Amino acid sequence: KNLTSKNENQTLMITVSEDVSTINIFFEYPKEKVRLQQLPQASSGKEIVLTDLDTLNGEFLITAGYLEPKLQSFDVPYIIMGKDDVMIKATYRMFDTSGEIFSQGTKEITLRPVPQEFALHQNYPNPFNPITTINYDLPQQTHVNIMIYDILGREVVKLISEEIPAGYQSVIWNTRNNFGQPVSAGIYFYQIQTKDFVKTKKMVLLK
Repeated sequence: KNLTSKNENQTLMITVSEDVSTINIFFEYPKEKVRLQQLPQASSGKEIVLTDLDTLNGEFLITAGYLEPKLQSFDVPYIIMGKDDVMIKATYRMFDTSGEIFSQGTKEITLRPVPQEFALHQNYPNPFNPITTINYDLPQQTHVNIMIYDILGREVVKLISEEIPAGYQSVIWNTRNNFGQPVSAGIYFYQIQTKDFVKTKKMVLLK
């Protein structure tokens, strides 16, 4: 009976139970970190959606009514200013066909920024010892491999080989190989591989 939501590709998707005939949702959000986008006003023989977006105070009210009992959903686009996750608050009240309160409550929702393109950034610090951080950007969820190679092109360690969600991601290398042994000082190369993107950069390990 609770409000169901998920967000991807900078869109918050709200799902409403088929037992609900009317829903009010009031969003409160930090206007300096995120901008919620206006929904189109909708009115038909089966539903009506009214919205009131107050960008000065970071408030967004959505009221929707449904005449046909079926699973309903609507999307709220948003733009995040920066690379950090943003928390918003949704206070909601849902009514059934008899006008009784079906469900109500408050829910905190985390919005995650999504980069526009793939990228592999220079590790930091560089040169480094004993650890370094590798940042990379994923505009979509995908399987990611990140490997470290020595100067002769031999694989030293595979840092990641798994499905990673879209977003600004990072991984740490502790200067150990696939066997857990510390490696010697020198020049190393790190590479990201996805279905649509391959990139290699150089780094220097000091001892």
